[in-house]
Amino acid sequence: MDIITATAIIIVSIIITFLAFIFFPRGKNYFDYEKKCPELQLLLNNINTIRDECIKLDYRDWINNKDKMSANVLYLFDKISKDVLKIPNTYNLLTKIPNLKSVILFKINPDVYIDKQKDIIELSNTTIRCIIPLKLSTIIKNGIIVSDNIKIFQNEQVILFDNSKEYSIFNKHKYNHTYLLVLDITRPDSIPIGTSDIKNTNQYDDIMNKLDIFDL
Repeated sequence: MDIITATAIIIVSIIITFLAFIFFPRGKNYFDYEKKCPELQLLLNNINTIRDECIKLDYRDWINNKDKMSANVLYLFDKISKDVLKIPNTYNLLTKIPNLKSVILFKINPDVYIDKQKDIIELSNTTIRCIIPLKLSTIIKNGIIVSDNIKIFQNEQVILFDNSKEYSIFNKHKYNHTYLLVLDITRPDSIPIGTSDIKNTNQYDDIMNKLDIFDL
């Protein structure tokens, strides 16, 4: 084998390893939903229905990163939004997912990198977060980074991750928004308790009371 061939093989191996790291990261930051929360397959099986209903909803200022994203809170702290009346099929599907603690739709603005954050204790240490992309601005330029471990969003994919650790989300398309369905589910016994130390500072209560939409 000559030097050129050997060098080419090494370069290809490095590229394959890098792509595998991005698209299929391993470790305790991400989890296999089919093993930990197989019930989420129901949402994937009906992703077109969920997408058609949910991206038409109104999206409002979120607690932080207001210039980078907006949200529609469907379910949080045992309160249900009146907006579920506008998405009857999606709502019916969500009622079949056990141990739900929150359901939030996020609209990520174009060309943004959302700063690293941890979620509050109540929505991270005893729960596990699920992201299901509804509409991507583009492939490759959308993703999540958990403790420096990158995973690219893909259509019809569930990302289950530990949001008690630092994470960030990015949408680097210059013009198009990305829409995400985000669920918090009670942690399975096989996943250790999270490590967040972020306390609820009443921001959640303030935004929910301000919107006056949680009286269903």
